[in-house]
Amino acid sequence: MKKIISILLVITMVFSLAACSKNVSSDNLHEKDSSNNENPNKENQDVDFDKLPVINMAWGVDMHTGVIFAGCEMTDVFKDRPAYLSKIADGKYALYVDGTAAAVINHVPTKNSSESVNLLATGEIDFAILSNTAVFTAYDTNVDIQILAPIQSDGIACVATNDALFNNFEEMVEYAKNSDKPLKIGYHSSLSGPRIVIEKALTEAGLTITEDPADFNADVLTVDLKGLQNLQPALISKQVDAWVAPAPQPEISVSSGNGKLIGGLDSFSKDGKWANFPCCTFAASSKVINSSPKIVQAITQVIYDTTNYVQENKAASAKAICSNIGIEEDVFNKAFIVYNTKPTEEWQNGIGLYYDAMVEMKKFEGRLSSDKFEDAKEKVFNFTFINNVKQ
Repeated sequence: MKKIISILLVITMVFSLAACSKNVSSDNLHEKDSSNNENPNKENQDVDFDKLPVINMAWGVDMHTGVIFAGCEMTDVFKDRPAYLSKIADGKYALYVDGTAAAVINHVPTKNSSESVNLLATGEIDFAILSNTAVFTAYDTNVDIQILAPIQSDGIACVATNDALFNNFEEMVEYAKNSDKPLKIGYHSSLSGPRIVIEKALTEAGLTITEDPADFNADVLTVDLKGLQNLQPALISKQVDAWVAPAPQPEISVSSGNGKLIGGLDSFSKDGKWANFPCCTFAASSKVINSSPKIVQAITQVIYDTTNYVQENKAASAKAICSNIGIEEDVFNKAFIVYNTKPTEEWQNGIGLYYDAMVEMKKFEGRLSSDKFEDAKEKVFNFTFINNVKQ
């Protein structure tokens, strides 16, 4: 009897190891997906998805990166375009090019841009929608990645606890200067645009900043709250005095009574230089750019069509996006955020301000440590695909 049990255990272990050893990537794209999830769209029912290449793409459940949910959910709107998405199951979409299924896209949800960078570094994802600052940081640390297009601008604000003794950015600066202990300001990700902007803005306002909780001589203590999900609790518990974050977190905080609005980007400097500032981008690994340019072009087309549609039809897009990111449609419609995929000179100059701020704060220690922005953008920007989309 013991011998039989032993044999059964060995067989069980062999099958378990076989299941766990499934490789998530191949030399080209990720291996074929053989799942038998439900297929909600009729057009997908005659497609053998097992024979299609699989793309892993990361974006968050927020207004900055979640704009693509409109393309994922509103297939009928985009069916006459050169490329579009059709839902196979939750988090899984068919990429159609000229009416033919060309690939399967797996959505990899991420909490912040830092997580996306880590996934790109390990080759677990091919594309990501993430902050521009995260892309430069990733490239600096030997992650081969390029920005293919902007996604949005603005949509960043500072919120404080309801009982904070300041009501706008200038008052917050004065409070920090005169306080006998550092003002605690949180951010959701160490590589986020909001963090870079607030640190630069506070430094330009004459404040000293520290990340060391034991440093009581600084005016401001910045706190990594490690994810969007921790922003509201941090205000309620008074873990921080204020935080800076992307939409819709400031709008949610104010509408729910968790905090009060201190100001948006236009208030972060007296000359308004941060107003309508660029933030999140669409990026891809160099590997997928080189190995699958047709797929890259198709997904860029989807990004272009979706982003521009949402900007022009926010109310019509609200349900598709809000149902996936978990906010009320009214909050989405009132948010100060601009969706755009044009890498204009103004946009590039805005990214340059981010880059210069990161240089001043000594954020680069690798491949970009000695590069000026003009040199860095030649390595990190790749607008070939966005310039070839069909209008």
